[in-house]
Amino acid sequence: MTPRRKRALRWLLAALAVLLALPSGAWLFLCSEAGAALVLGRALGAINADLAGSVTVRKARLEGGRILLEGLRLLTPEGELVAEIARVEAEPRWLALAGGKIDLPRLKVLQPRLLLKTDERGLNLSRALASRGPAPAPSGPTRAEVDLGAVELVEGTFDYRFGEER
Repeated sequence: MTPRRKRALRWLLAALAVLLALPSGAWLFLCSEAGAALVLGRALGAINADLAGSVTVRKARLEGGRILLEGLRLLTPEGELVAEIARVEAEPRWLALAGGKIDLPRLKVLQPRLLLKTDERGLNLSRALASRGPAPAPSGPTRAEVDLGAVELVEGTFDYRFGEER
């Protein structure tokens, strides 16, 4: 093999190693606490910027191909608890997510608690999920595709109170 071919082969192997290392390194970062915190912070920031209420998550991590969320809470704009979930285990199809589709063949929700209350302000869930500001003018058709497979709810509770004062 000529020196020129050896040099070209070395460059090709180095480029291939970099191309393989980048996605692996990104995946390892996302699986770390710092990576999960970064993604969670951005996602919650976007969600909470749109909602009148707020969503909080105590802990998030990637484990294998699963997304694990712990300590989820939905609060009204006044800070009252509307719903909480001890733990969510989701197994997304990652290639579908990359294509803009949410495909969850398996979703497990542990200890969900829904605390609905209607008072003079209306239903607390409606207030929490209301838009923070006026809806933007539609710029064209929007399409969101969500595919849920098996959903498992474990040890949930539901409470509804009507007409109580704050």
